[in-house]
Amino acid sequence: MIGSPLPELSSDAQERVDHLREQSETLREGTFWERRLHWAEAHVQTAGEPEVLRTAKAFAHLLDEVTVEIGEGELIVGRHPKGDPPPEMQARIDEANRQWGGHRLGEWAMAQIPPDARRLWAESVFTTSSKTGHMTPDHQGLLREGLAAVRQRIDGRLGEVDAGDPDAGARIVFLQAAKISCEGASRFALRYADCAEAMAEVEDCEARRSELTRIARVCRQVAHGPARNFQEALQLSWFLHLWVCFENGEASGAFAPGWTADGSQKSKPTSCSCVSGSSSARSVTRPCSRRCSGGQGPTAPMARIG
Repeated sequence: MIGSPLPELSSDAQERVDHLREQSETLREGTFWERRLHWAEAHVQTAGEPEVLRTAKAFAHLLDEVTVEIGEGELIVGRHPKGDPPPEMQARIDEANRQWGGHRLGEWAMAQIPPDARRLWAESVFTTSSKTGHMTPDHQGLLREGLAAVRQRIDGRLGEVDAGDPDAGARIVFLQAAKISCEGASRFALRYADCAEAMAEVEDCEARRSELTRIARVCRQVAHGPARNFQEALQLSWFLHLWVCFENGEASGAFAPGWTADGSQKSKPTSCSCVSGSSSARSVTRPCSRRCSGGQGPTAPMARIG
């Protein structure tokens, strides 16, 4: 009932939540340098292709290469990695920064506005509350149908494209990009399933081993299928939030303001900290005992196809 007090957590559950909250500051520092690196490198590899395909391939490439970690005590997994790059990566990052100049979303969006409109906007003749990179994913549809159903719908739309339609080429390219994005998202979820299974194999604690096995099972389900229970719904919802953040890059961290002990806000977020402050749905933890990074394979159009 609305207004009723929440039931108290068990001592074990409260200890887990407290631990995760205490660790929430550990993942605030640094930048999402992995996105800058992998996104720029993907753009170099796809030079000359339609921009929507380049974006989709960069998104999928990032999901294939970004570090995958599961922290101690996590039940809902998926990390938005932030930090300082290792020194041996600096040369690649410098080159990525050089390649990335002029390709940022805001720069691209501003270039699409006619010069006279840009001048009027600069002179405050008009303004807009719309911002580049903002989107509202179809959470309900994804939870109900799953990524495999979205891909099937995309294939159906591809088969329906009329070759005589003057916009046929653009439609086909967009749908191909949407499929690439969905396939990358599925692989990302499977990487977490693999990570959980690998951790379970070497876990000494029977209870934690059981949790990791269940996490792997959940991630394999939501990699393609719909959410069938509450944990799968939370996991798929969190993955979807991460995918939006990954495509968006280092946007403001709406889920990560700073809070004082009395509950007041102490600072505004300055970069995308999607893993922070998400409580039990995706809790921030101390560094995990195993890092599963890398992967093979190559925003993206994750928009609603329906």
